[in-house]
Amino acid sequence: IKALPWQVQLSSMKSAVVVNVNNDDLPDILLMGNYYENNIEMGRYDADFGSILVNKGKGEFSYENINGLTIKGPVRNIGKINLSGREAFILAKNNDSVQLIQFTESIKKNN
Repeated sequence: IKALPWQVQLSSMKSAVVVNVNNDDLPDILLMGNYYENNIEMGRYDADFGSILVNKGKGEFSYENINGLTIKGPVRNIGKINLSGREAFILAKNNDSVQLIQFTESIKKNN
């Protein structure tokens, strides 16, 4: 058991999907979350704008943001789809419209 990077511990994560953001053979993880329905004393858990855990191998992951993309709202589910031959993701939000995202380029490997 290992702690997740601190950046993905700032809010509750509600959904994850396996991705390959750096074109290596290791599975990376796209995470989304937030939770707005807390009681008034606790406030909203809204510190996540979309996170990627890049697999470094041997059980090690590093945090990456989504290249300037800001996902607002409580994402409850991520669905992977094929859009014109490219991988895309549908984000289902609580009490909100769905959002579609697609990566335009991969995250570079940090060796």
